[in-house]
Amino acid sequence: FPVTITLAEKTDLKVPLQGYVRAVGPSFNSAFGFSVGDRVLISGSGVMAPNYNDNHRDTFLMEPSAIKAVLAE
Repeated sequence: FPVTITLAEKTDLKVPLQGYVRAVGPSFNSAFGFSVGDRVLISGSGVMAPNYNDNHRDTFLMEPSAIKAVLAE
């Protein structure tokens, strides 16, 4: 159940990573505490995903456990 996260183009990797949940896999469960569209705090690493839609931001596949908090906007 990988989760796709989009990071800002100039993300400073020396500070905690933040991103937006763009998609979830078929095994996703709402008990994880976040959903598509949420801005989240990330701890851990992910796998860079191909840029199929010419987005200027990086996209990563991450395990749900890498998402540590949902950030309120």
